[in-house]
Amino acid sequence: MILPVGFIVVGFVIVFVLISNQENTEKSEIIAQSEAITEEDDTPQVQSELEEPAPEFDTASIQSVIDEWMSDVPTTGTASVQILDADGESIASFKPDEEYTAASIYKLFVAYLGYAQIDRGDADPDEQYTTELTRAECLDTMIRDSNNSCAEQMWNEFDKRTQNEQLQVLGIEDTNMVLTTTTPTDAAMLLQLVSNGRGLSSDSRQAYLDSLLNQPDFYRTGLPSGFSDGVLVYNKVGFNENNIWHDSAIVEFEDGRQMTVSVFTQNVGKEKIAELAEVLEKAI
Repeated sequence: MILPVGFIVVGFVIVFVLISNQENTEKSEIIAQSEAITEEDDTPQVQSELEEPAPEFDTASIQSVIDEWMSDVPTTGTASVQILDADGESIASFKPDEEYTAASIYKLFVAYLGYAQIDRGDADPDEQYTTELTRAECLDTMIRDSNNSCAEQMWNEFDKRTQNEQLQVLGIEDTNMVLTTTTPTDAAMLLQLVSNGRGLSSDSRQAYLDSLLNQPDFYRTGLPSGFSDGVLVYNKVGFNENNIWHDSAIVEFEDGRQMTVSVFTQNVGKEKIAELAEVLEKAI
């Protein structure tokens, strides 16, 4: 029996709609665990906004400072830099997408996903997480004190490939939580998420920032030690003796301007990173 043309057309439409709905469902399932941490909110920046807009950065001057600093890096060492403004736009950089062993910088990502997990209601911050610490205390100490046991337990608790997918949804595409490699750009972008409060409750954001700002002196010997006392520096370092020294920080100046500085180095040392902070402030 030959069906009327109208029936055939309707049949094709129904099949197309069913296929489209199935594809959309599959895509939704892939990002379901991440979508709760991708929503923007109205959380303010690290400090309250000024009545007058903060002046803009002289990007050419900052790039010149980075170029000059790079020219003085020892020939036996390597370094990469990414500097973002408060909107996440690159101000200046040098090989910002170069991949490095993350060292303890990976804890920035674990802590962010850990706080987001609590904010979604998928974990209790007050549960006993280790013999001595609650989950919330572990999130704090893995940043403030670079605690390894808390960070490793939570890093292993989350499926590492799922962590990669969650970070990619957020635009952090070159970090591999399986291999623990990352880039200056990705570390800067992660701190930008924290600064803007994207995907975090106001309480989680404030807790994260407090851990970054108030650390033992040893972890403040890179970028924080190079900026003057009037500059707020919310940072996290990752290092392996003096072979690897990375430092990523939200930096807020007294005039209200804010940047995120991420510098990764090998065979360069923390003193050289402090020097970068010093010359950056002079240029600004």
